[in-house]
Amino acid sequence: MVIGLLCVPGSHSYYVDVVIVVSVLVTFTCCWLSYQSQHSTRSQTERLMKDLASLQSAEDSLKTLQKQYVHTAYMFIYIHAVHIRWPN
Repeated sequence: MVIGLLCVPGSHSYYVDVVIVVSVLVTFTCCWLSYQSQHSTRSQTERLMKDLASLQSAEDSLKTLQKQYVHTAYMFIYIHAVHIRWPN
């Protein structure tokens, strides 16, 4: 057994074995938590990128609509100005 290899022959201490087992368990637990945290962060980042792309698309659509609105407003004003001046 690996744990037995770490002790001096003839003086076996169960406290050393317990400390080593606890250290290994803590190490594996920390590695697992780190992996879970990385996975969660990656998934949240992907979701954020999708949301930002959607927001950019909405902003582009809004700019297009604003340009169309301005063009329509100018055409409306121009048509009414010509219509009001025309009969005179």
